[in-house]
Amino acid sequence: MRLTHLCVCCLFLASCASESRVGMPGQIDVSVKNAQPSAIDPEIVRSSAALHAYLVGELAYGKEEFGSALKSFNRSSELISEPEPIVYAKLAELYLRDGNLERALAESQKAIEARPDDAQTMMLQAGILEALQRDNEAEPIYLRMIESTPDMVEPYIYLSGLYLRQHQAEKSIAILRRLEVRSPKTPLAFSYLGRAYEEREEISIAERYYAKAHEAEPDRTGYGVDLVRVLLKQKKVGPAKEICRQILEKDPNQIAARKILGQLLLGENQYDEALTHLQVLEGVEQDSTDTRFKIALIQIEKQNLPEAIRELSVILALRPGHAEARYYLASAYAGSGQKKEAMVELYKITPDQKIFIKSRTLAAFILRQEGNLAGSEKAVREALAKDPSDRQLLDYLVLILRDSGKFVDAERLLKRALDLSPQDEHLLFSYAVVLNDLQRTAEAEAAMERILEINPKSADALNFLAYSLADRAQETDKALRYVQQALAIDPDNAYYLDTLGWIYYQGGNYATAVDTLARATAAVSDDVVLLEHYGDALVKIGEIKKALEVYRRALAKEVRKNDHEQAEARTSVGRKLEKLLQQYSDDSSIVGKGVE
Repeated sequence: MRLTHLCVCCLFLASCASESRVGMPGQIDVSVKNAQPSAIDPEIVRSSAALHAYLVGELAYGKEEFGSALKSFNRSSELISEPEPIVYAKLAELYLRDGNLERALAESQKAIEARPDDAQTMMLQAGILEALQRDNEAEPIYLRMIESTPDMVEPYIYLSGLYLRQHQAEKSIAILRRLEVRSPKTPLAFSYLGRAYEEREEISIAERYYAKAHEAEPDRTGYGVDLVRVLLKQKKVGPAKEICRQILEKDPNQIAARKILGQLLLGENQYDEALTHLQVLEGVEQDSTDTRFKIALIQIEKQNLPEAIRELSVILALRPGHAEARYYLASAYAGSGQKKEAMVELYKITPDQKIFIKSRTLAAFILRQEGNLAGSEKAVREALAKDPSDRQLLDYLVLILRDSGKFVDAERLLKRALDLSPQDEHLLFSYAVVLNDLQRTAEAEAAMERILEINPKSADALNFLAYSLADRAQETDKALRYVQQALAIDPDNAYYLDTLGWIYYQGGNYATAVDTLARATAAVSDDVVLLEHYGDALVKIGEIKKALEVYRRALAKEVRKNDHEQAEARTSVGRKLEKLLQQYSDDSSIVGKGVE
C-alpha cells in the first residue's frame, strides 16, 4: 500500500492512537502497538505503521529535530512494501545534511528507481556523486537531464564544469554552446564559456565571453574579476583598471580588485605583479564547489531556497570548512523558516574564519526576531570582540540594549565610544536617544545641540529637538523653526511632517494639524504614534467618525513587543477609542461597529 493512500491507514491510526506514546521532550516514540493483530490484515498493519512513522518523521522535520526525523523516515522505509520516492528523497537529504554521502547516494538511487524522471532527485544524486569524486557516474545523469529537461540551466553548467576539471575544454564548450542556443541570455553560461576558452589559452575569446557576463550582471563582481584576469594576461592595463574601478563602485570590499588596482596605479608596467593577486582565481577549480556556490547564490537571489539548500549541503559535504557556503546555508534556512537549523550552521563558523562577524550578526538578527534578546546581545558582543571598531555592530548592540530596557548599559557603551570620538555626530545622536529613554530630557537636548554645532544641517537632530519641545508644549516658536529647517532639507519626511503637525496641534491650530498629519500618515501608514496624533487632531475638529477609523487602524497594527514607544502609543489609543465609543454610544452613525 502506498503512503499516499491515506484513508484506510488513517482509520487504523485512529483506532490505535491511544497506544502511541510520547517520549522525552524532543523525542517521539514511533512504535505502533496493535491490540488485536488477528482482526486486521497484516499488510494494513504494516502500511499503517509505515504511514505513522512517516508522519512522525514529517512532524520532527518540521520542528527541525532532524535526528528524530531521520530515525522515523528510516523506520517508514523499512516498513513500506512498495517503493516510495518521497521517503527515499527525505532520507537522502538528511544523510547529506549529516555528511554521510554513501548513505545519501544509496537513498537517492532508490528514489530515482521509483521515480526515474524526477529532476530534483537526479540533481541531488549527481551532486553527491561529484562530492564523492565519481564524475564518470555523474556525467550520464547530467546528460539525461539535459535531454529530459532542456530548459534547466544547472545540468549544462555542472557538466561543463565537470569536463573542465577533466581538462576536456572541447566537451565543455560544446555543452555550453547548447545552453547558449537554448538560453542565450544566461550570464553564467558566458562565464563558463570564458573559462573554457581560457583553459584552451584562447584568451581573446575568453575576454569576449567574460565581458558579456560582466555586462549582463555588473553587480556580480566575480564576473568582473575574471575579466580583469584575462585583460591582464593580454597586458591591457587601461581596461583592467577601469573594470577594477567598476567592481569597487559596486563592492568597495572586493579585496582582489582593490589590490590589483593599487598595484596598477604604481605604474603602467606592473601588470605582472598585479596578476599575482589573482593566482588564487587562476585556472579551473579541482572540485565542483566553485560552480555550485555560484549557482546556490543565484538560487537564493531567486528565492529558490530548497534548491539552494541542496547545493550548499553538497558543497559542505565536500568541503566542511567552506565558511561562506555555511553562512549562506544558514541564510537559506532562515529564509525558509528553519531558524533553529540556521542557528546550528551559524555557530559552526569559528572566529578565525573571515565571515565570522557576518555569521554572528545574522545570528543576533534571528535571535532578536525570536525575542531572545539575551542571546542576540551575546552574539553581537562576540562579533564586536572581533572588531571593536565596527560601527554597525555598535549600533545594533545599542538597539538590542534599548529593546531589553538596558538603557544604562547602552549609555555607558556610547559614552565610552564618545570618549574616543567626541565629535562623532552619529554616536552623539544615539547617545541623545538613549538619554531620552532614561528621561534625561535636558541632557538629550544638549547632546542634540552639540550635533548642530558640528553639523547645522543635521535634519534628524533638528527634528528631535523640535519634537522634544513640542511634546512638552514648550518654546513652540523655536520648535517650529527647527522642524522647518529639517523639512527644508527633507521635505517629504513623514516623521518631520508629524512633528510639524504636532506643533500645530499643541498650538491649537487643529485644522492645519489635521492636514499636515494626514500627509504624514499617508507616507508612513504603519506607525502607531503618527496615527494617534492624526486621530487626536481629528477629534479636536469634530471628525469623530474618521478619528475612530484612524484609532482602529492604529490598534490593528502589529507592534513588536520590545518596541516600547509603539506599544505605549497602542495602549493610549485603546483608551482613547474606548472613551469615544462610550461618549458616542447612542449615535450608531458615528460609532459604527465598535471595538473589534
